[in-house]
Amino acid sequence: MTSHPSTTGATGGTATASYTGSEIYASRLFAGPDDYPPTNFAAYGILAFKSRASHFDRDRQVMICEAYVNSIRPFDQIGKPVAEQMATVWPVASRETALLLSKTPERQTCGIAVDQYGSLAADKALRDAVAAGVDLDGLGPYLLAWSPPRKKGQPDAIVLVADLSDVKDYETALSVMFSWVEDIERDPKLWSNGWSVEALRLKAQKWFDRRGAQLLLVIGD
Repeated sequence: MTSHPSTTGATGGTATASYTGSEIYASRLFAGPDDYPPTNFAAYGILAFKSRASHFDRDRQVMICEAYVNSIRPFDQIGKPVAEQMATVWPVASRETALLLSKTPERQTCGIAVDQYGSLAADKALRDAVAAGVDLDGLGPYLLAWSPPRKKGQPDAIVLVADLSDVKDYETALSVMFSWVEDIERDPKLWSNGWSVEALRLKAQKWFDRRGAQLLLVIGD
């Protein structure tokens, strides 16, 4: 059975681990409101939708979830301490839902994850991003990350934003998720001592050159 951070010491409280190593492992995490933000991880981001799924957009949210699940390994299957991981969090409505998802076959995961999406945590993350100057006029969702995480919610925080508003098909969603893992999560030089704004700008330009759209933004620099 897959364990959950609430039972392994990966979450709880408000502190966040300080990463000082040279290698980082990208991971994903379903987290209930009592386990967000996750602690003891080197850093974390969140996949934030602006609203719960409706009849009109549920298929799109499930598609994005499937790209998330298929591109990033669960935190407890990495084989490394959480202190060496940067987790991208998919918030859910309760700890019980997070535990259920840890035991659910991946092909069945996203229906539950979308229907039980943790909108309270997402709304707070989106408000914190707006407070730092992020323009969230798009459809979303948004991949949001702060470094250091303790700056989250402060007006002088630097926020990294990947805007998925124009992502309409699985192949594009998967490509964005892979890029998030390879370009951001696995490169601690970008964020281990707070964001390296110059390096992030180069990453953002790389994303623009690759896709012809301004998907990756650095706000607050």
